[in-house]
Amino acid sequence: MKTRRFLWAAHPARALLEAWLIGLAILFLLSLQVGYVDPVVLGNGLLLLCGASGMWAVLRTRVPEGGWLRQGAWELGVGFALSLVMLAGIRLPARLLGWEEVWMQS
Repeated sequence: MKTRRFLWAAHPARALLEAWLIGLAILFLLSLQVGYVDPVVLGNGLLLLCGASGMWAVLRTRVPEGGWLRQGAWELGVGFALSLVMLAGIRLPARLLGWEEVWMQS
């Protein structure tokens, strides 16, 4: 029997790439608001960035079939990779593009 795919399930690498692009887009929009809005708004925007990117990765990632141990290890690995994407994959481009003001102002 063929299983139904949930929310266009994708390979974890693709889901992480899409989450990274969503995070960069939100960070770009937040960087445009520096100096125009209250710093509390930027802090809430960073929470939105983490939540939106994380939820996108969770909903897009296809977990392979197998036993619960294999699926659990796979999910832990994807979660760790998502943490690295959020830490290094967002922070380093922000530093290179001069968007670090979002962290300084919030």
